[in-house]
Amino acid sequence: MRTKSLALATALGLGLALGAAAPAQAAQSVQLTTRTSSTNGYANLNASLGFTDQGRGINLSGTITDRCPADGNGAYAIITVHFVGGGWQTYTPQDANGCGAAGSGNSFRHVTDFNVRITSVSFLLQERDNGQVIRSTSTVVYNS
Repeated sequence: MRTKSLALATALGLGLALGAAAPAQAAQSVQLTTRTSSTNGYANLNASLGFTDQGRGINLSGTITDRCPADGNGAYAIITVHFVGGGWQTYTPQDANGCGAAGSGNSFRHVTDFNVRITSVSFLLQERDNGQVIRSTSTVVYNS
């Protein structure tokens, strides 16, 4: 009886160790702005991106902000998760509610497991006026 109990406890212990999720990679900071020396208004994106579940999931959070002197522009982001073998998932946070003071903007958060390995996440930030892109900037974070 003791041998069976010991075998069961060992098997359960191994099962728990094997079933445990791998630790997430350290979160990476993403900061984009359309600000130039000649512009008063601009768009700002601050985000934190972590890959989870051995690179098959994301923990993404941040804020997008329209900073402006009442210029009628809005801040728009296109965040695209790219998968091994093709395919993608896109998120589109925006701040189109007028000018914001420091600390304002719209927050976003996406914690998702896609069950397929992620190759990269691309970030495109646009400052738009009446649907027209005024300025844009981008970056890509690769899943190692």
